[in-house]
Amino acid sequence: MIKTEKVVSTLDERGQTFVLPWGDDAAIESVLGILRELTTTTGVLPEFLFDAFTQKPELFAAITRDGNKCIEIFDCLCDMCGFSIQDTIRMFGSYTIELLETDSNEISQRLSPLLGVGIRAGKSLGRAVRRCPALLFASNPEHIGENIEALGSFFSRAILPKIVANDPEIVLKNFEQIESIYEYIYYQMRCEPEEFVETKRWSQLSLDEIMNRHQFLLKTGKYELPDPKKPQLKMENPPLHRIFDTKDDIFATQVAKVTVEEWMMYKELAEKLEALEDKERPFERIKPSQRKAYERRLKETKEQEDYVFEA
Repeated sequence: MIKTEKVVSTLDERGQTFVLPWGDDAAIESVLGILRELTTTTGVLPEFLFDAFTQKPELFAAITRDGNKCIEIFDCLCDMCGFSIQDTIRMFGSYTIELLETDSNEISQRLSPLLGVGIRAGKSLGRAVRRCPALLFASNPEHIGENIEALGSFFSRAILPKIVANDPEIVLKNFEQIESIYEYIYYQMRCEPEEFVETKRWSQLSLDEIMNRHQFLLKTGKYELPDPKKPQLKMENPPLHRIFDTKDDIFATQVAKVTVEEWMMYKELAEKLEALEDKERPFERIKPSQRKAYERRLKETKEQEDYVFEA
């Protein structure tokens, strides 16, 4: 059994004073009961709890003030995400304030839409939560569910679980921003929905960054759009994870094959040019159902340009 006096004295030595209600037998027994439950029913070692409490004083404060609520959240994370009790306590220790502002029922409601889309409870859901802990406390279940439903208009049932699992933060974002990014990658870069599975950061970049990287690759000859006369031919372009998931230095030197300085100068110039332009939208937006008509229009425009003779 972990000794609360030792935790308090250790924290006091580090300049962090905790006052427990030693004169209130019922209150002290409640705290000790929570600690006994942690060590006896979950198997977590007292040494682990001592280290956790002294390294994360806010965790110790939460357990002593609202132990039952903490235990309910621990159980929820263990059951739904397949976390061990040790990993659960580590997660709780890292986001104590945020998790105390919610409860186990709300956490379950936030994670339910991910289960509904095909991400399995246990390790699969746990991986998504590790990648984006904010799933546990940010936004609300309705917003998450609406985003997932809206993403279903872009991705098939087979692809959507992979998209959300790779980039779970996408369900928390403003969908209009996600929509504009998707439309640019789909229409302007001519990428198919299956290719989005390759990247884990496409929704985390701004539209400006997406456009800058794509336009720069076009200008350096490292990205080609399909020939309007032969749209069936697949271009050998860098995969999306190489374009979007790489840091600036890797993107510049290994994807665009230029120096980092050249890439940074291009970004600065693009930012200045954008500030001079007065466009409501940086590119033509087309509904998914209109893509084929849009591509036919591009082809017809290109053919007309090819056969215009000056007088």
